[in-house]
Amino acid sequence: MSTMTHTPAPWGTGRMGPYEDAVAVPQFTPVLDPETQIALIVDEKGRTGRDGRPRHQHQRVTDIVLRVLAARRVPVVRLDPGTDLLTGSSLSASYGTDGQRGVLRTPSRDLDLTRVRSVWVRRPSAYDGPPGLDEHDRRFARDQSFWGTGGVLASLPHAHNVNHPWNNRAAEHKPAQLAAAQRAEFLILDSPGRAVFDTTAPSGPGHLCTLVAGPEARALDGLDAGSRRQALLAPLVPHLGPDVLKPTGWHEKAWHRDEHAGGGYIVLPEPGTAEGIMPLSHAPLGNVHWAGSETADEHPGYLEGAIASGLRAAREIIDALPGAPE
Repeated sequence: MSTMTHTPAPWGTGRMGPYEDAVAVPQFTPVLDPETQIALIVDEKGRTGRDGRPRHQHQRVTDIVLRVLAARRVPVVRLDPGTDLLTGSSLSASYGTDGQRGVLRTPSRDLDLTRVRSVWVRRPSAYDGPPGLDEHDRRFARDQSFWGTGGVLASLPHAHNVNHPWNNRAAEHKPAQLAAAQRAEFLILDSPGRAVFDTTAPSGPGHLCTLVAGPEARALDGLDAGSRRQALLAPLVPHLGPDVLKPTGWHEKAWHRDEHAGGGYIVLPEPGTAEGIMPLSHAPLGNVHWAGSETADEHPGYLEGAIASGLRAAREIIDALPGAPE
């Protein structure tokens, strides 16, 4: 049986709970020296975005953090490049033999960047430049602002980053995303045992593919659709988070009940084996030539691999016969 789950990517980043009501603001506890320690939060401001729609609950977490820091008398500066840089704020830095210097200037204050000890880059709105720019110039302004702002913040010599700007940028890089997706596969050995693969297309949205084999796949036929879905998704929670239980779409296919297929044929190693990692070696041993899906260099374990391995073994035998062409 195979299933396909559609869920927002990255995994485990679904809706947040009612943090506004659930988080208690602690009593005053001095944790930073106000004269030398300043927290800088880079995030979108306001209850609505620039498109006029209400901000997502994810973004309200910033408000909670601000309340906690205020209760602890920690000075905080909040910057939103998409709005502040259009209303009189500026961020500048210089680099010399004596180190880095910089100032974040707002209509109400100047912040010496050498005093920043913690940086939290959340979900700031993008700086698109002044009104009247065409789309090409807006994209250029957005990219230059991102690299300029991110570069200054990333190079602050003594700051602690909640999530480093370069790590954020790397996570948005499509080849890095695809490389991570390629590694996002694992086996669940609890019953029903299954293999789980990230089959997300380059343009998204997030897809998970789950394969269940043998008698355990046939046993799922005895469950109703809801119980079957719960049985397959619940064991994924420790690995992918609780939001995997709430996919935006769900499709399943019982290949063994398909009259034209009769099953989904695949070779799987026994759980716990240390010698069944495919593809297996297929070097000829005397007059013995090896074929079988598990020996295929491409698509090992699948029907395509079985066909390819048979063709390879046949070529090896032909080449080994007397009088075979060079």
